[in-house]
Amino acid sequence: MTRQPVLIASDLDGTIVCGGREIPRRTEEALRRFVRNGGLFTVATGRAIGSACQFLDQLPVNVPMICLNGSVLYEPETDRVLESLPMDREEAAALVETVYYRFPTLGMECFYERSVGIIRRTPFIKNSTIPEHHSFVDGREVQSFGPWHSLLFAGEPELLAQVASFVAEHAGRSLRFFFSSERYLELTNRAASKGEMLRVLARRLSLQMDCVYAAGDYDNDLELLLAAGHAAVPQNAKSALLHRAEKILSRCEDGALADLVEYLEQRAE
Repeated sequence: MTRQPVLIASDLDGTIVCGGREIPRRTEEALRRFVRNGGLFTVATGRAIGSACQFLDQLPVNVPMICLNGSVLYEPETDRVLESLPMDREEAAALVETVYYRFPTLGMECFYERSVGIIRRTPFIKNSTIPEHHSFVDGREVQSFGPWHSLLFAGEPELLAQVASFVAEHAGRSLRFFFSSERYLELTNRAASKGEMLRVLARRLSLQMDCVYAAGDYDNDLELLLAAGHAAVPQNAKSALLHRAEKILSRCEDGALADLVEYLEQRAE
């Protein structure tokens, strides 16, 4: 029987990318070596397609990418969206308008497939690396640029705690919410998660999950770690994730993914 290749599916921010921009050279070199030796590598990120793609000159992604927290499966080679799980627009729109007026200092964005609509700009909603649209007025969408894939609410942790409690009471059954950092609360289709899209990707690649290694550092990575056959987290991960890990790696800035590659190389010897 032919041995299946190993797939590494990793979160970006806090796992590979440090400080929002930098990828340690050790990580880059190890991942390139892993792919040259027959490994499969992809990212599973909350970032939109364009934002994730800015790292493709440094990362040897050779299978489809999981973007927008599992709402989209994207193939860079062909520039095609292979799978898509948008939100229920009517349900999400009602929540957005309510939250907009209830929390007047909250930063808010709506992510389309390849662009973002600014609902309310604040210091926590920075200029994007993907196309921006001012497609909302007073919390209502006035011009559509496609299905809604993700909502991002941004603010200080104390404010987001209040928003999360409100959302828990008022979000409809089709929506799920989670923290992707201490200052970001995100909503997606309840059926969408990094973990579920990882299962979709594994089926497309005809891979058994035991050949899949996942790495992540925050709440939105939990389903990814649970879905994979093997879970690894950097030392800087939230404590709840550290307890779920089969392998604890070095910190992101020290080249966490290089630890995982070296571990797999040792196993293959």
